[in-house]
Amino acid sequence: MLKGLRQVGKTFSLRKFANENYDNVVYINFKIETEIKKAIEYNLNVDNIIRNLSFMKIESKFVPNKTVLIFDEIQECSGARSSIKSFMEDGRFDVMASGSLLGLKGYNRKYRGGVATGYEHVVYMKPMDFEEFLWAKGMAKNDIEYLKECFNKREKISVSVHETMLKYFRIIKRESSVIQFSI
Repeated sequence: MLKGLRQVGKTFSLRKFANENYDNVVYINFKIETEIKKAIEYNLNVDNIIRNLSFMKIESKFVPNKTVLIFDEIQECSGARSSIKSFMEDGRFDVMASGSLLGLKGYNRKYRGGVATGYEHVVYMKPMDFEEFLWAKGMAKNDIEYLKECFNKREKISVSVHETMLKYFRIIKRESSVIQFSI
C-alpha cells in the first residue's frame, strides 16, 4: 500500500515497478473506472474477483504468479482494500495499491468490511525536496554540497549558478503543489 499526497508519483512508481517486474499488469483506477467496484465491493473471494475482472477488463491476462493487480485510488472502493487479505492468503496474484485520501477520518464509510490488519505493508511517499529534485535532474553531489556550503556560510554564488537554481526552482514550483527544502 503506497500512501501519500496527490501528485507525488505514486501511480507512476507503481506502474513502472510492475511493468519492469511482472509479465502481466492489471491496472484499475477506482476513481475513473467506477463500474469495476461492482466486481469487488461485496465479494472477497479471489476466484470470483478474478472472473469478474476478466469479463470487465477483457484485454487483461490473469496468469497465476505472473500477474500483479494495481488498485489505484483504493480509497474509492473499500471492498478492494478488504480484498487484500484474500489475495495475500490465496497467493496466486500480487496486489499493489495506492491512495491519496487514505486515512481521512470517515472517508468512504459506505462499506463495513474494514481493513484486514497485518496484511498491508504501508509505504509513505512524500514529495521530493529541492535537493532530491536536483539529484533527479542529475546534479552532481559535490555541486549540491557547494550550494549547501554557500548557503550555510551565507556566501554569494555566481550569477549563472543563481539563475540556474532559479530555473530549477520554477520548474519544481510549477510541477508540484508542495515543496520542502533541505538545503
